[in-house]
Amino acid sequence: MAKNDTNQTLEKTLWKATDKLRKNMDAAEYKHIVLGLIFLKYISDAFEEKYEQLRFDFANPKSEWYIQEERVRYEAMEDPDEDDDGIPFGEKTETLTTELREQMQEAGELDTEIKKQLAKIGIES
Repeated sequence: MAKNDTNQTLEKTLWKATDKLRKNMDAAEYKHIVLGLIFLKYISDAFEEKYEQLRFDFANPKSEWYIQEERVRYEAMEDPDEDDDGIPFGEKTETLTTELREQMQEAGELDTEIKKQLAKIGIES
């Protein structure tokens, strides 16, 4: 019973938080933010899963990815610059973040243009 009360309290708290974030934003616009957050959560979970699988494979003598020396294994897992293409991880992150921002801005501009065109033919969005 206490767990159910805790879940209900958590649910109410989360709804209040989302309402504060949303303010007076239309649900049709807010969905883009929520979908983006869901996508980021998915990517984060997928990364963690892959990271743990690699950690297991590096330590498993039966794996083709096995690394015998613990120091080398640690470096392979933790070195942010360790990559086949030679581009530092931080640089990749900056590039991807910039590209994502540009694409989201373009999507917003396209959404605005679509709304204008729909309004011209009498369709409210």
